[in-house]
Amino acid sequence: MLQCFSSSKQAIENKRIVNIALFVMLLVFVAVVIVLGVLIGPKNADPLYPAIITDCAPDWDGIDVFSCQERQCVWVPEVVDGAPRCQIPQDHKGYSVEAKLTATTGTLIYEGIPFYGPVISPVVYDVHPVDANIFRFTISDANHERYRVPDSLVPISLNSREDVTETNCCRIELCTGPFGVRIWQVIEQLTSVIGRPALPPYWALGFHLSRWGYDSTMQIEELVDRMEQSLIPLDVQWVDIDIMKYKYSFTYDSCSSYWTDLPAMVKRLKKRGIRTIVLPMVSAKEYRMSLTLMDSTKTYS
Repeated sequence: MLQCFSSSKQAIENKRIVNIALFVMLLVFVAVVIVLGVLIGPKNADPLYPAIITDCAPDWDGIDVFSCQERQCVWVPEVVDGAPRCQIPQDHKGYSVEAKLTATTGTLIYEGIPFYGPVISPVVYDVHPVDANIFRFTISDANHERYRVPDSLVPISLNSREDVTETNCCRIELCTGPFGVRIWQVIEQLTSVIGRPALPPYWALGFHLSRWGYDSTMQIEELVDRMEQSLIPLDVQWVDIDIMKYKYSFTYDSCSSYWTDLPAMVKRLKKRGIRTIVLPMVSAKEYRMSLTLMDSTKTYS
């Protein structure tokens, strides 16, 4: 009985020693991480390795030191690969909030150096939340009205998930950080605002067969038969100017024995799961066609 008690006490003591050792190792690990972070972290004090480098001449490839100084920017002769030599000063101040008019609107004033000429100050900003992930903001001159692209006559509600279409003359930039969203999420959010793109029909993504110089519907159907015998999938068959009457657009030569059964051929191919596309080939120099040359009662799908 005494021996069992001694064994239990020894096990507890060994467990305590192990816990102390693990705790000491954790402290050593944390200390090493902190030291490494200080030694190999960003060199903020070194002008060659600033925290943020902003190009002062994005519009001028190969700017020289004199032109850079004329813009009141900083010229750094030795930089890391890919970094600009003409840089905006690290202590530069841009726009800052002057007053908040409401919870979503306010005015901004420019307090820094005007690197690119006269600046607009003050400006009015207006922020409109769309949903949990999207917000829309506008910035305009507080003292001068400017032309605005007219809104559509159809009311647009950005708070709904309905598809909308808007024209935009400005550049659109997609940013994936620092919010951690993925690029497909950014695209989904963008298209939820400007409208979803139209998806083409499934058959339009298949194999298309087209050429200039078909001489008859018989030749086309023989070609379709050879495609089927060769196990080559065919989804769409095109016909060109060869079928036209006097080469007039939107017509077919119903008087010719070679093309008179074109509507019937289209129906036969449709039963085989093949679509037919007629290439109109509209020409700017095309002569007007007399209605007497056309049989407007004959149509085919």
